This record gives sequence, C-alpha cells and structure tokens, in this order.
Amino acid sequence: LALRSSDLRRLGEARQVASQFHADVVLLNGLADAGAQVAVDTRVLDVATGAMLGFASAGVTKDAKVQRMLETGHQ
Repeated sequence: LALRSSDLRRLGEARQVASQFHADVVLLNGLADAGAQVAVDTRVLDVATGAMLGFASAGVTKDAKVQRMLETGHQ
C-alpha cells in the first residue's frame, strides 16, 4: 500500500487532532467511486510514529441505497 501526498496531509492533520485527545491510534478511511462499485478502505495508524498497524478494504455494489448514501454524504 503506497501513501499519496494527500494521505500524508490527512495523516498529519489526524495526528494533530488525535494528540489533543491523547489518542494512541487514529483511523483514516476513504471511499472511491469505481462505477458499479464503491471501494472502502480503512487504515489504523500509530499516532506517535505514523506506522500503519492495520488495513482493511472492501468493495460494495452500488445499488440505489448506496447511491443515495453517497449523494447524502456529498451535501
């Protein structure tokens, strides 16, 4: 799994917020619209080091219900 520059910005921001709450780990997630499917990924990162502790991903078929959820999230 490669980190993009946008991921690194998100990591920096997430680490700042997590440190304010004295959190040890932070979750970063993302959605990617891939036409008939939506790709969902989540990473668990160590706040102190930025090391990835875990990763999960899934593909969800984009039916009418998922489409409505995506549209609601963009508002």
